[in-house]
Amino acid sequence: RPAPDLMGRRGDPDMKAFHTNWSKVFAVKHPNQPYEIEDFELLTTMLSALEWRKHNGSIRMVTDQTGYDYYKKLGLLWIWDDGVDNVLDHLIPANVNPHVFWAAAKLYALTYQPAPVVMMDTDFIVWNTLGDRISAYPLSIIHREEINPTVYPQKLFLKTDDDYVWPELDWDIAPCNTAFVCFHDPAFLATYTQTSIQFMEHCTKADDPLIYMVFAEQRMISMCAQKTGTPIHELDNLAHLFGNRQTDFTHTWGFKQQMRDNPRRREQFCKRCAVRLVLDFPETLETLQKIPELAKYL
Repeated sequence: RPAPDLMGRRGDPDMKAFHTNWSKVFAVKHPNQPYEIEDFELLTTMLSALEWRKHNGSIRMVTDQTGYDYYKKLGLLWIWDDGVDNVLDHLIPANVNPHVFWAAAKLYALTYQPAPVVMMDTDFIVWNTLGDRISAYPLSIIHREEINPTVYPQKLFLKTDDDYVWPELDWDIAPCNTAFVCFHDPAFLATYTQTSIQFMEHCTKADDPLIYMVFAEQRMISMCAQKTGTPIHELDNLAHLFGNRQTDFTHTWGFKQQMRDNPRRREQFCKRCAVRLVLDFPETLETLQKIPELAKYL
């Protein structure tokens, strides 16, 4: 199905963004089960892509063959106006453990995305035009993270191969949340991806699915920025975000587990997403009606 022309779009066609979906993460968690994406994740993915197109620019999906086939089966390929690339099977080496490095696809997808580009999670929604809030800076992130030692431990807790040479890094720099990142500096983009990927590919002994991934993705970005002298523009801060005082962004993140544990919350959230999709993008009604897992929320 061709992508619809979103009426009233105010986005900048040059502000390209991308999503990623690596199906092997599902496969290691649910061996021998057919691939699927949870209903609330499908709905936020649709809102994330379409709201971005409406307000800010174009967007693509970078996935693998399984992910591509799944989106095609559901009739969702059209939501990414810049296309759906099924390249992760070839981009990510076999020695990168999808259990430990569950967000590795984002780093590998970045290696062939020219700056300027926005890297955005499928559970992150931008409701308004960002404009100069991101275009005027070499590196923009949603917010900084605190250095919680259980999440961001020191170097001695990270197991790497014997031939890995640690780069010179500042371990006191606060990490960055990377649910949303805008890269404008090609040199920094290359430094960050190369440094993070080299670390992941030398962590074949890694066993913790939290500390290794957030180090490679969220701590490395601030460390590389400090090392290269790249200023980091923070779009918001934790205090403001947790105080529910902003209206520009929605990031479901930790709420997803709450929805898994509470069917009523899940139903309420999914109904709100379905209603918002149809209100903002009437052309999604037909798509939602054809997906049994989502049609029940209309």
